[in-house]
Amino acid sequence: MHKLLTVFILSALFASMLPTPAAAAPATAAAARAPLAAGSGSWTSLGTPPLNGDVHDIEIINGDLYIAGDFTDAGGDANADGIAKLENGNWVALGSGLGVGALVRTIAYDGTYIYIGGSFSNVGGDPNANSIAKFDGSVWSSLNGANTGLNNHVHDIEINSGTLYAGGDFINAGGIAAASYIAMFNGSTWSALGIGTGATVRDIEFAGGSVYAAGDFPAAGGDVNANYISRFDGSSWLPLNSAATALSLTVYDMEFNSGALYIGGEFTDAGTLSPGPDYVAKLQSGTWGWLGAGLNGDVYKVAMINGVLYAAGIFSNAGGDPDGDHVAKFENGVWSSLGGPGSGLNNPALDFAFYDGVLYAAGYFSNAGGDPDADGIAMFIPSSPPHTPTTPTQFVSTPIAATGITSLTLGRILVSVPAVAIPAGQTDCLL
Repeated sequence: MHKLLTVFILSALFASMLPTPAAAAPATAAAARAPLAAGSGSWTSLGTPPLNGDVHDIEIINGDLYIAGDFTDAGGDANADGIAKLENGNWVALGSGLGVGALVRTIAYDGTYIYIGGSFSNVGGDPNANSIAKFDGSVWSSLNGANTGLNNHVHDIEINSGTLYAGGDFINAGGIAAASYIAMFNGSTWSALGIGTGATVRDIEFAGGSVYAAGDFPAAGGDVNANYISRFDGSSWLPLNSAATALSLTVYDMEFNSGALYIGGEFTDAGTLSPGPDYVAKLQSGTWGWLGAGLNGDVYKVAMINGVLYAAGIFSNAGGDPDGDHVAKFENGVWSSLGGPGSGLNNPALDFAFYDGVLYAAGYFSNAGGDPDADGIAMFIPSSPPHTPTTPTQFVSTPIAATGITSLTLGRILVSVPAVAIPAGQTDCLL
C-alpha cells in the first residue's frame, strides 16, 4: 500500500516545479481525494455508482475517507450498508457490514477501533451491538459484551483521554437511570455524567476540562438556564455563564475556536440580544453575538477551517447571496456562497470535513453544483484552497530510493511511496 506524499526538495539553486508523475491513484491519502475531476471552485461527486441514500457523517481516518448514513450497497458492494470507505475511487464495505436497514449517524476513531453510533442492532452477529458498535479492522462487535449496547439512537460519539462519550435519544445506558441521553464508557462499563441532561443530546465537545453538550434539553441537570447547551464540570451540569446565555431552541452543533464558541441550530434568540442571533451565533467572554446578518433556516453543522466559518443546513440565500443554498461561509464579517453561481446544494448538508485543500460535504442533497451524481456526498475544491503550511518538525526523512526518482531539481512534487515509510496522517516530507 502506498501514500501520495508531497515532497519538498531543498537546494541552493533556483526553484522550478517538477511535473507530477502519471500514475494510478494510491489507495490511502489519494483515495480520499479521488476522483479530482472538478475544476477549482466547483463541486464534484465521489465514488461510483452514486449512493442511494443520505450521508450523515464524514470522517478522514489516516488519510482515508469514511461516510455514514442510511444508504445501502454503496459502490455496488452488498455489504456497504450504512457505512463505507472510499478506496481507489470506489465505495467498499468495512468487514461484513452492518446489514440492511442500518442508519449510522456518527463515526469516531481512537487509534485502534472505529466506532459508530446510530440506529441498528446485532451488528456482526453480536446481540449486544445495538445502536453503538466498534470495528477492529476485520470484525464488528459490541463495545464489551452484555449491557454495553444502547436502546435508542446515538447522534454523536466523541473520545477524550481514552474515554468514549455518547449522546443521543437512549436511556439507562448500562442499566444506569442517570446515564440517559449522554453517558461515558471507560472500556468496560457505562457511567453517568451527574444526573444527565434530561433530553436528547446531539453534539458533544470538550474544552477547559469540561464536557459540553448541545441538543433538545430545556434544563440540563435541572437548571433552567442550562437549556439546549450546557457544560459538565465533573460533578454538575451548568449554564455556560449566566442566565444571559439562555437559548430559545435546539442546538445541533458546536465548534470551539480561538477562545470562542460557535453554534448552529434551530434557535432564533440567544442571551439578552433582541432581536437575537438567528440559527448561528458566537459566544465569547460569556456574551452571545451575531455573525453578520445571520441565516434564514436551521443550521446543522458549523466548522471553522483556517479562519473561515462554514455552515450547513436548511437555509437559502446566505447573507443575501442567491447561491448560498444549504452551505455557506462567513468571512470578513459577511456570509456568502462557497464559490458563486453553481456552488449551492439542492437540499441540506449535514456535515463537513476538510482535508488537504478539499472541502467535503455530506447530507440530504442529490445534486451539488449541478452534478447529478453528487448524491449525499460531494467535494468542493476552492479556487484558492486554504492551506496550513507544514512545520519543519512535521517533516520526515524518506530515502530517495523509495520514491523511484533518480534525479531531482529544486521544487515540489507528488510521489507515491510505501505507506510504512510515512507516519499516520503524514503528507509532507523533506529530502
